[in-house]
Amino acid sequence: MKFWSLCFALACLAAPAGAWDFRGHRTVVAVMNDYLGSETRSWVENCLAQHPDPRVQTLETACTWPDTLREERPDSMGWHYINIPFGPGGGPEASAEGQVVWAIEHFRQQVETSADPVQRAEGLAYLIHLIGDIHQPLHACNYYGPGYESGDQGGGKVPFVTPWSSNLHQYWDSAGQEPEMTVEELKSLAVRTGGGPDAHEVNFKLWADESHGFAINVAYPGGAPPAELTPEYSERTRQLCARRLFLAGLRLTYVLEKLGPGASYH
Repeated sequence: MKFWSLCFALACLAAPAGAWDFRGHRTVVAVMNDYLGSETRSWVENCLAQHPDPRVQTLETACTWPDTLREERPDSMGWHYINIPFGPGGGPEASAEGQVVWAIEHFRQQVETSADPVQRAEGLAYLIHLIGDIHQPLHACNYYGPGYESGDQGGGKVPFVTPWSSNLHQYWDSAGQEPEMTVEELKSLAVRTGGGPDAHEVNFKLWADESHGFAINVAYPGGAPPAELTPEYSERTRQLCARRLFLAGLRLTYVLEKLGPGASYH
């Protein structure tokens, strides 16, 4: 393994479970770049350029910026996922507020209505990031069952050791791909495996329910956390994540076009 790939792998092991890794979020933006109209793109770039934090001022940095705020803004952690319960142990229903479905709508409204350029830039960065997050299947589930009576935190408590992950959530955040895979390669795979649900269906709860269904049917084969990484499990993960990244890019495009200059969201 090359030196920088090793550094990437060690970083994954050290970091808490959070979201698609930087490659995933940049893949969503790369897909979006193929479809976003030039007028809307200029509007997005101008909005982001108004933010005082240099980590927000381009699409490539804005899409990963919310993950850098874990220590600065701990109250934002819950905005990245929704704990929809499943499993034989049951579990509490997902909160109506403070989770990713709520947060996407919150920041969509902030972008649409705020006259403050900083608030608009912050809302836009969160919107770009969270639309990616909601398409990661383990951001929409919380397994309750033997050994996980209090929930498995979207796979974050499930040991799943690979050269680049220590738990199941981290493995899915990597889209099942080794650190050597670049954003360009992941985007190419995402485009080839595209398709799926209607990209023009702007229903954030529906998007979360899709991810939840994929978590049950693919991430937790047989309705329980996987015991080991098999070639079949690895391939299903890679293919599904690629499709979800492609669909996230298309849906992000559509949401931004409906918010851009001259558009009406309703």
